[in-house]
Amino acid sequence: MASALATVLLGLVVVFLGRTVGAPAHAAAAEPTTATRTEVLQRAQSLWGGLGSSEVPYSQSACYDSAGNRRGSAPCAPSTWRADCAGFVAAAWGAGGRMTVGSSNPALTGLAGNTAVSTKIDLSQLRPADVLAYFEGPGDGAHIALFVRWADHVGGAAVVYEQAGGQAGPRQHIWSARTIADTGYQAFRYNLIREDGAPALPAPTPTAPSSSSPACWRADGHWWCKNLPHTPVYTTSSGRTIAGYMDTVTSWFTCRTDSGARVDSPHPTRWIRTQADNGAWGWMKDSAVSSETDPLPAC
Repeated sequence: MASALATVLLGLVVVFLGRTVGAPAHAAAAEPTTATRTEVLQRAQSLWGGLGSSEVPYSQSACYDSAGNRRGSAPCAPSTWRADCAGFVAAAWGAGGRMTVGSSNPALTGLAGNTAVSTKIDLSQLRPADVLAYFEGPGDGAHIALFVRWADHVGGAAVVYEQAGGQAGPRQHIWSARTIADTGYQAFRYNLIREDGAPALPAPTPTAPSSSSPACWRADGHWWCKNLPHTPVYTTSSGRTIAGYMDTVTSWFTCRTDSGARVDSPHPTRWIRTQADNGAWGWMKDSAVSSETDPLPAC
């Protein structure tokens, strides 16, 4: 009797010690699920507080659910993911939580015996919700990001969503063609992706009215203006903190304010409301906009 009781108690101790606080006792990974390209992008845009959020900082050990709630530490339980680059892509794909950037097949190789969930493709075949990845070694020698679309032409700069080391949360960035080539990024496709016609190229930029120096104009539900390349977008119209950058030279804006910090322009205190390439909202100096901004509505 005593021997049987000791065996039961020992089993309970093992179960308790094997339990991860805040997560189920089991660590089996959830099965990968199918998703359309649009569904993957929409999921990525809302994960962990959304693009531009700082709710879930980069971590190779902390696990989070899709809403951004901390759920223990790796190995992650089903429906939770590490807050690193591979975890972000796995969550967007619905590929299960125990994935990493692998050495032989860089785009998401499974941990603990799970099989890879992606297939290598040519860079020219990239479509929305595919990925760009490279592997030079564990840790900092690997990275993966979700491909959104080409910035202007196939094989050029790429718009990506990523959870990169040093970031405070998911971000949208534009990678130049040189960055992609010099870093050795390769293209991969989720094996369970479902096609839905999501475009790999942006919609044509609305054409400006014919004029040597056109004013901002209304088209496709937005106000459009000409601006300088790689222009800072600030968190407030005080111009103290940069929220992101605008690399396009014909960009959309929402409104203007004439109560910001002084700028070197015909409108000395005017700032324009817009969204940076990383998804962060903020303000651009009127001096960085070559179009006349008077047509924009007041904020």
